[in-house]
Amino acid sequence: MVLSKIPPRKKVKIAAYVLVIVIVLVYIVSAYITTVTGAKEKFTGDSTAVQTTEADVERRLENLIASNIGSNTGAGSITDSAPPELSASRSIVLDQSTDRVLFSKNAYSKAPMASTTKIMTFLVAVENCEDLYETVTVSRVAAYTEGSTMHLAEGETISLHDLLYGLLLNSGNDAAVAIAEHIGGSVEDFCIMMNDKASKLGASNTNFKSPHGLDMEGHYTTAYDLALIAKEAYKQPLFREIISTSTITLSGHYLKNTNPLLGKYEEVTGGKTGYTGGAGRCIVYFIDNGDIQAVAVLLGCPTSNDRVKDGVKLLQYITDEFETYTLIERGTLVDYFAVEKGRRLSVNAIVDSDVRVTLKKSERTVIRTSYTRSTEAELSEEGFPLLQAPVSYSDVLGVLWIKCGTTCTLSVDVTAEGSVLRKTYTDHLGDLINTLPYVFG
Repeated sequence: MVLSKIPPRKKVKIAAYVLVIVIVLVYIVSAYITTVTGAKEKFTGDSTAVQTTEADVERRLENLIASNIGSNTGAGSITDSAPPELSASRSIVLDQSTDRVLFSKNAYSKAPMASTTKIMTFLVAVENCEDLYETVTVSRVAAYTEGSTMHLAEGETISLHDLLYGLLLNSGNDAAVAIAEHIGGSVEDFCIMMNDKASKLGASNTNFKSPHGLDMEGHYTTAYDLALIAKEAYKQPLFREIISTSTITLSGHYLKNTNPLLGKYEEVTGGKTGYTGGAGRCIVYFIDNGDIQAVAVLLGCPTSNDRVKDGVKLLQYITDEFETYTLIERGTLVDYFAVEKGRRLSVNAIVDSDVRVTLKKSERTVIRTSYTRSTEAELSEEGFPLLQAPVSYSDVLGVLWIKCGTTCTLSVDVTAEGSVLRKTYTDHLGDLINTLPYVFG
């Protein structure tokens, strides 16, 4: 026989070569089974997962959203109430939870803002002090600052905490200067800090020349910018505490809130007024009716009475016409992806936070979605989306656009629910062993 004529050493080499060839073939079969056949098995019994298209995802989510907000998309038309006519030259209402603009009038044009300036004064002060109860010595310049006052005396010592109350309740210009000198070293340097903070908040059409807001060339903001600043200040517990206080006596100073809406309308949780000859009557106030949380800004009202009327009109319009909805809840499954060469065969794509929006009544009836998978995803021969390992937790696997009515559009990232590590040689060896029965059985 031929084999009997082959030297033993060569037989060993031939056997080794054959073994290598067998291992390679088994490896190839193993890889096929575990990446394609295995991925199919993962989706057994859920044909929508295997064959789901982007259009399928859109239809499913539109139905889900309609169910979540208690409305049938495409229902009969609903007529919204007309926005109110205001005397204010500039105005805005910004939803605090969704950042949607619910009302605007000349909201992006520059104007003086009087003592609503002091919202930024407060914000810069609390973010740049280590101890709110540290002692401040009132300078002569601060004590004799003109305009509204908390009645500080030259040389008086008082805590920063109490100055902040006098700043926001009595709208004390003397308190504003005392704070600026204490925190910034000088009024000029404190204004630099104010402008830096405005820039960080995206209030790009704002410039501060003083901490109090008296008329001065180059001191201006917009209704939109002021809403951004106020929204940031509202995150501070002390700010919310002060602006919701009606009266208080601190360090011998009787302080009274100047907000004419506070206490008369339960949805108004606080605010800050302002007035100068150049700015007119101004107010920033906060709305919370248990559903909507918003900040409203009125600049340039002709009279105090007009400011109140405008404030009430906006309050009624927002609470009557809008409602906040959770369109999609956190963790909602949006899509499935098979993963090639990964330790797991697939990964879910989800929405990783609640998708909330404040809508008009009419906007509930017209909800449309558009979904686009990541450009890194390919379609396998079997028709399901396919990613290459590794996949990291929170990787963006797609983008969902939600259009409500004609003016509200949301962009939502669809992300990986978990991580999928790339297979190692050890993993492949295990697969090889596990697939031997398929090859030789």
